[in-house]
Amino acid sequence: MPADSNCCVSKLECCCWKQPFSLCCLPPLKESCSTRFMYIIFFIISSAISCALVSKTVEESLLQLPRFGNFCDFVGKEGNCEHFLGHVAVYRISYATALFFLVFAILTFWVKKSSTFRGNLQNGYWFWKLLILICLWSASYYIPIRELEFRILLYVGMTAGGAFIFVQLWLLIDLAASWNERWSEKIESGGSKCWYIVITLCVLVFYGVTALFLFITVVCYGLPFDRCYRNLIYPIVSGLLCFIITIMGFLPIRTTGQEKRVPLLQAAMVSAYVMFLTWSAMVIKPPDIVNAEVGITVNDTLGTSTSNTSYIQCQPAKSNYVMSSQQSELSNAILSAIISLAVVLYSCVRISSDDNVNKRLSRIIPQDEKTRSSIWCCCLDSPARTPEETMIRRRGWGAIRNEIEGVRYSYTYFHVTFFLATLYVMMTLTNWYSPNEAKLETLNRTWPPFWIKLVSAWSGALLFSVKLFYKHCVQPAQQRNNGLRNRRGRNIETQF
Repeated sequence: MPADSNCCVSKLECCCWKQPFSLCCLPPLKESCSTRFMYIIFFIISSAISCALVSKTVEESLLQLPRFGNFCDFVGKEGNCEHFLGHVAVYRISYATALFFLVFAILTFWVKKSSTFRGNLQNGYWFWKLLILICLWSASYYIPIRELEFRILLYVGMTAGGAFIFVQLWLLIDLAASWNERWSEKIESGGSKCWYIVITLCVLVFYGVTALFLFITVVCYGLPFDRCYRNLIYPIVSGLLCFIITIMGFLPIRTTGQEKRVPLLQAAMVSAYVMFLTWSAMVIKPPDIVNAEVGITVNDTLGTSTSNTSYIQCQPAKSNYVMSSQQSELSNAILSAIISLAVVLYSCVRISSDDNVNKRLSRIIPQDEKTRSSIWCCCLDSPARTPEETMIRRRGWGAIRNEIEGVRYSYTYFHVTFFLATLYVMMTLTNWYSPNEAKLETLNRTWPPFWIKLVSAWSGALLFSVKLFYKHCVQPAQQRNNGLRNRRGRNIETQF
C-alpha cells in the first residue's frame, strides 16, 4: 500500500511538478530517456491530428456528425465547419506545435545540469506542457490567416522542410559512421569473424535498395526511352553520384596510428537514401506529356485528310508488374513518414553533435558511461552511481536522475530537430507548394517540392563526397605535417 501511495505521489509530481516522467508498471527509466519519450509522444499526437485534418475520409465523416455542427455553432463558425479541417487547419496545428518546440529550444539553451530550473522545465511539468500545447492548438484557430501571411508561412515551411531533409542525411551519415566504427572495432579487437558477414550483408542490402529504386525510377518514368528521355536525366545523375561515392568508399581511411577502415557502409547507406530521394522527387514531379505518334486519315470521298495525334504521359500506368501513379504516391507518403519518424527517434537516442556539449560530457561523465548512454539511452545495466539510484533500482520503478551532474544530450539541438520535423511533416501532408489541393489519400504533383528533394539528394551526395575527400586527402596531410612539427620540436629540445 505505501508503494502504491508513493507511486501515485510520484505521478502527481511528474505531471504538475519537476519530477521526470516514469510509470509504476515499467522498470526504472533514466530521465534523459523518459523525457525524450514524452516529447516523441507529443510529436506523434500532433502528426496524427494533422493527418486526420487533411484526410478526406475523416472530413466527410465529421461533417455528417450533428455534434460537430453544434460545436461549430458554439465557437461562432455557423455553417463553416470546414474552418477546422483541410490544409489551413494543418498549418495551424503544425505551426502551433513548432512554436512549442522552438520556445523550449530557446528556454533550454546551454543548460548544463538537469537540477537547475531550466533543466527541471525540460524534464518535468508534463501536465502543464500538454495544457500549453492544447492551448496553442486552440488559439491558432482564432488567428486570421490572410493570403500574404499564408504565403510567408508556406515559404518558411518549405525552408524548414528542406533543412530537415539535410538533417535526415546528416544523421544517416552519422548512424552509418557509428555502425562502421563500432563493428570495425569489434573486428580489430579480435572479435568474431561474423562481424565481417554483418557488415557485408548490410552493404549488400543497402546497395540492393539503391539498385531497386534506380530500376523503378527508370522503368516507371523513363519509358518509352525515346519519348521520356528527360526523365532519365535525373536518376542517371543520381546514379553517377552514387557510383562516385561508392568508388571513394572502397578506399581505406587511416584513422589512428596504422589502422585503416573502409567507409563502404556509409557510402551504401547514403547511396540508398539518395536514390530514395530521387524516386520520391519523381513521384511528385508533374508528368511530361509528349507526342506518341501522328496518324493521318485520308477521306477519299470528300478528298480531305485528318491528322490524329496521340499523347502519352511519362508516369506509371496501371500494370500488374509496376506500381501505378497513385500507388507510387501512397508508397512515397508512407516511406517518407516512416523515415522521418525513424530519424526523429534516432536523434533522440544519439548524443548531441555539438562539440561543446561533447567536451563538457567528457569532463563530467566517465568515458564508459558516456559511450553507453550515447547508444542506448534506456540501458539499465550500468552500475548505480548514487544512493538514490540504488534505492530506485531496488524499488523497481521510478525515474533515475542521470543528468544531475551534466546533461547527456543538447536540449536545444533536440528541440530544433523536432521543430524542423514538424514543419517537414506539415509540408508533406499539405502537398508542399499546392496546399489547396492537398488530401491525404492523393498527392498532387508540383515543381517546387520536386526540386527541393532532388537538389537535396544531389547536395547530400556531394557533401558526403567532400567529407570522404577530406578524410582521404586533407586529414592525412595534416597528420603528416603535425608529425613533422612534433619531430622538429623534439630535435630542437634535444639540441638544447
